Amino acid sequence: MKTKRFFTLAMSALLVLALLTGCGGSGSGGGNSSSDGPTIGFSVYDMQYEFFQIMERGTREQIEALGYNYLLHDQKSTETEMVNGAINLINQGIAALIISPCKPEALSSIVAAAKDKGIPVIVDDIGGGGADYDAIVISDCYHGGQLAADYTAELMSGKAGSKNVAIIKCEPEAVYAIRRGEGYKANITAAGYKVVAEISGHSKSEEGYTIMQDLLVSNPDLVAVFAENDPMAVGAANALADAGRSDIIVIGFNNDPEAQDAIKAGILDGTVAQYPDQMGKLTVDLAHTLIGGGTLTYDNADAREIYAPVALVKSTDLVSGVIGFSVYDMQYEFFQIMERGTREQIEALGYGYKLHDQKSSETEMVNGAINLINQGIAALIISPCKPEALSSIVAAAKDKGIPVIVDDIGGGGADYDAIVISDCYKGGQLAADYAAKLLRGKEGSKNVAIIKCEPEAVYAIRRGEGYKANITDAGFNVVAEISGHSKSEEGYTIMQDLLVSKPDLVAVFAENDPMAVGAANALADAGRDDIVLIGFNNDPEAQDAIKAGILAGTVAQYPDQMGKLTVDLANTLIKGGTLTYDNPDIREIFAEVKLITPADVN
Repeated sequence: MKTKRFFTLAMSALLVLALLTGCGGSGSGGGNSSSDGPTIGFSVYDMQYEFFQIMERGTREQIEALGYNYLLHDQKSTETEMVNGAINLINQGIAALIISPCKPEALSSIVAAAKDKGIPVIVDDIGGGGADYDAIVISDCYHGGQLAADYTAELMSGKAGSKNVAIIKCEPEAVYAIRRGEGYKANITAAGYKVVAEISGHSKSEEGYTIMQDLLVSNPDLVAVFAENDPMAVGAANALADAGRSDIIVIGFNNDPEAQDAIKAGILDGTVAQYPDQMGKLTVDLAHTLIGGGTLTYDNADAREIYAPVALVKSTDLVSGVIGFSVYDMQYEFFQIMERGTREQIEALGYGYKLHDQKSSETEMVNGAINLINQGIAALIISPCKPEALSSIVAAAKDKGIPVIVDDIGGGGADYDAIVISDCYKGGQLAADYAAKLLRGKEGSKNVAIIKCEPEAVYAIRRGEGYKANITDAGFNVVAEISGHSKSEEGYTIMQDLLVSKPDLVAVFAENDPMAVGAANALADAGRDDIVLIGFNNDPEAQDAIKAGILAGTVAQYPDQMGKLTVDLANTLIKGGTLTYDNPDIREIFAEVKLITPADVN
């Protein structure tokens, strides 16, 4: 019988990454996937727009978090592409379809095709077009308008004089955006104000500008304006600034970057944030419920609407400044995931963001990081391709009072403010405890081995140290510690040799997943399923090996969460706070790790 092998040519890039990152490795990645198991498809309006990029990111992350495969289709704002692409997803046997339709009125044929195959359909924003979808997720637009009105009234509290306000509306067919104005009108009139003008700006900034100019002539005593989206709000704010009118309150809706800039500049009083990434996550949760045979609860049962939360954003909610991130090499999945987490948290905290890709070059690392520093960033986050070259970068940053947070890899003895690394020692302990659990009650040998990364992988070494500490405490003997230099093929060869020199082994721990998968293949080829083998990283190949039953488990590290943590630390320092370290001597802060077993991947 042939044994399924997981060491393939496709692993070569992963092996290079594991070597470069000192046994780093990756968690789950982005993009389409096609392994065994159910798949959720997402047909997105148009990926050229930031709103839908953020929506897609949230959708994809939740699909992957729940263990589904993922297929993405980009409609590119074209009705024909929307229909054909969505039907193609349906014909691929997806378990659920999520769609943000560029043409809601063309949804019916898509929904009918899905229903014929028993596939649930969740609509994300835009509109349902009267189709028989299972649910539509939209921002709570009416409530958002109410928030804007209440903030207007708060800012006007105690002021005498005019009570006249205006609403700049989106195009009439924007059925959900209309609710924003309705919510605003309800609460602003209840507060004693009068809506004297409601004019459509067709969602365009230039029309917001022109309308505001006209309103200053026709209604010079206006005290407030609400625009149903941010482009019109920013246009109106610019018209007021050009006219020297700082006495009129302007509030928008969306929380676009341009609106944030206008708020920071003091020409826009606020906006209402909607969160397309959270909307995406919610659609996946709803699809997951329906796939599992559950039922949904609606906010508006008649139209099967489910509302995503919104929030008022004002000047005190925003911070100023830019955080720079100099990343090891964006060609590798590990750093793509790290960059995503870093960027998301920087944006969530309201900072500007500048990315520099070192491309695995020491010269590029130094020059690019210095360039970021010279641009006046508020903090530098760096995952250094050459830790030993960090000192000059850190010194340049310190000269300008810029904090430096190192993410993984190593600090090279530089005077950085903090370094974030996965809790490798604890990860090794988790692996040892799981091995001891699986072997509990079994008679015979107590011999185990550790396949180690290269000696210079200082953090990966801690994985073996943690494993060794707990496995020996459990009564086992570490009879071999051999370096596989982070390579799958060396893990395979070492395991073959161990089966000859130590045939009574009961467990093996590999300090990264490529070596673990190599060792697992050697055991499978030898017909040995009696040895407990555990790796470290939670690479996709390790997950496949766990599903196939040739790897007992792995320890996951989360580069996206590491990225988010570095941003939180930078934010603390920017605001004058102090940090608390897990290892104060070298200013280390540990990111969480987790044991992954068959129950987590099947």
